[in-house]
Amino acid sequence: MARTNTPESRARHLRWRQIGIYGSLAAIMVLVLSISIGVWTGQLAPLVEKDFKYEPSATAEVVPIPCPLDAEATYPAPPEISIHVFNASGRQGYAKSAADFLSAQGFPAPSAGNAAAYEGVVKVIAGLEGVHNAYTVYQFMPEGSVLTLDTRTDNSVDIVLGSNYVGMRAVDQITYDREGVIEPLAQCRPAAEIAAGLTPASTSDSPEPA
Repeated sequence: MARTNTPESRARHLRWRQIGIYGSLAAIMVLVLSISIGVWTGQLAPLVEKDFKYEPSATAEVVPIPCPLDAEATYPAPPEISIHVFNASGRQGYAKSAADFLSAQGFPAPSAGNAAAYEGVVKVIAGLEGVHNAYTVYQFMPEGSVLTLDTRTDNSVDIVLGSNYVGMRAVDQITYDREGVIEPLAQCRPAAEIAAGLTPASTSDSPEPA
């Protein structure tokens, strides 16, 4: 018997094709949803694992970290601290955005400028007189930042934004006790001991204008 090719048969054939296509799409969607739920609940491992946490490289700079000068010293308040922000990241606009952020946190009108390239996250630099100020400033810096000394004789603090800098610490993560005793950073050394080993000619931590 010859196959009929009537409008009704063509319409019926088209409906079956559509049902097959829609059924296949529905099956794919169910499969994708099942995989997503499995990954979300931990029953399946993700296809791609990403860790955006900053990890220092094996050649990352190691700098001596100063301890607070006084074990009973408290954090100086931001309005009492003079800071200068230097962009050493090679990307435009970071110094101004960081200065604006710090100004909003109470630091008085931070200056902003550029400096020679620095491969790191953020370097907080102060002289012996500004160690406690630097500890306050450090509380606002992102993970991976370092704190170190130079030979300046005032209590100002420099902030150098490096090539790994992407932004300041989130406001909701700035949780230090603003009226509490300064908590020394891990592996810190007596500040006076570090300062005694510095000379103006050997100090390389101070930012150099770009």
